[in-house]
Amino acid sequence: MTQNPTDGDPNPYAPPTVAEIEAPSGRYWHVEGVGVMVRTGAILPQVDLETGVSTGELKCVPRSFQQVQGMSTLIGVLAGIASFSLIRRFDIGPGFIFILVFSYLFLKKIGVIPGLLGKPGMFWVFIEERRAKRVNLRRRLRIGAMLVIFAAIVGVFLLMIRDPTTAGNNFNLWLRWVLFPGVAVILGVAIWSWIDGRPGYRIRDGVQGWFSISPIHPDALAFLNNREAERKSTENKDSEPKKWRIRTVYYYRYPLRMLLGKRIFNPLAFIQIGLMKLFRSRLLVRETYHYSESEKLPLEALSISIRKQVDAWFAQHGEWTFIAGERLPSPLGDITVDTAILAAPGLEHCVCFHYVWSPLKPHAGTVSVKFLSYSINGTSIWTQDHPHLDLNLPNVEEHRASGSPPRVFQAHLRNCEGHMIRGPGSAEELLRSIEDEKEITDRILTERGYQDEALQSE
Repeated sequence: MTQNPTDGDPNPYAPPTVAEIEAPSGRYWHVEGVGVMVRTGAILPQVDLETGVSTGELKCVPRSFQQVQGMSTLIGVLAGIASFSLIRRFDIGPGFIFILVFSYLFLKKIGVIPGLLGKPGMFWVFIEERRAKRVNLRRRLRIGAMLVIFAAIVGVFLLMIRDPTTAGNNFNLWLRWVLFPGVAVILGVAIWSWIDGRPGYRIRDGVQGWFSISPIHPDALAFLNNREAERKSTENKDSEPKKWRIRTVYYYRYPLRMLLGKRIFNPLAFIQIGLMKLFRSRLLVRETYHYSESEKLPLEALSISIRKQVDAWFAQHGEWTFIAGERLPSPLGDITVDTAILAAPGLEHCVCFHYVWSPLKPHAGTVSVKFLSYSINGTSIWTQDHPHLDLNLPNVEEHRASGSPPRVFQAHLRNCEGHMIRGPGSAEELLRSIEDEKEITDRILTERGYQDEALQSE
């Protein structure tokens, strides 16, 4: 199961809904001087960098370095167009300016503009809940104003098609009662955000994806120093630090249907992810751990969403048993894949429940299911409920079926007809077969350019 960056909530800037979020490893942040160095995409520990508060209700919000750089670029482009129009006496109407700004903001959101104009940088920090509520209010006002403007554009366009003779009047009314008030609201929210939400620290561009945040509150600095000391104290000083196998995955090379997942009938998601794939958005390029880095966990240690799926399956198939559980986080700590493997009494059939989720929204992830069986001639039969790459794996029959896990299982049993199914000799042998298939799949994905070779981290 891949760590699809489009799974779960499609809005990466949505505020989290949980109070406790585990920060990623120190490989993605460390204290330096009176501040902290953080790598893009990372989640800092649970402390407000401006007030030093580390207890009570804290909310996680994004901080972006690219926003300032991107807005400066936009202002420069608009100034250039204005200068060109004055020199060439070329009339540029407000409609053209609005379309230009709207297109810029949209391309920036899907990760195309930052990749063209400079290095982006977004990471997550914690702030006190009272400040987070104001951030949410500003976000809702901004989105509301943009939705009203968009609806008015559609309305004016339809009126112009119906009666072209009134196009001028309709456009003037739209400017007077919709565009100008909407832009005023957006600018007002931007000024409010600059005054109230502007962090007291400065964010400076570093090297190779790192950013400097300083100066931070002395209590926050002490908190981070203690957290860093605790991490170092738990390391085994008699051995080499663990080196993780990490690779880069190019999700824009995956089929659009696979990236959309269960949002296939969502037109906005179709357009947004389609354009991200077309322009090879940076948001569809991620670092991931090699599958062998997954942590073995008991069932009770997995996320509650996947445990509910297992409990529902046991309620109908009480004779099945839990074989293994795994958790594979992402290097940045923003996406996690939990896996629960169950098997029938004779091990002739097994099911893998996968749950892709974000620690920022642990209950808004995506659940998928995959059934496996093995024939006596060495053929593996797979039936899964989610889109997959057609890799033509050797000695593997891949099928897809929609519906609930029981319905997918019935389809799987039909796919097994004509095969002499025989379970492995033991649960350990079953897990070895699954690991062998992971290795083959991983090798083929690398050979076909969907991902780079996994390398040891420094």
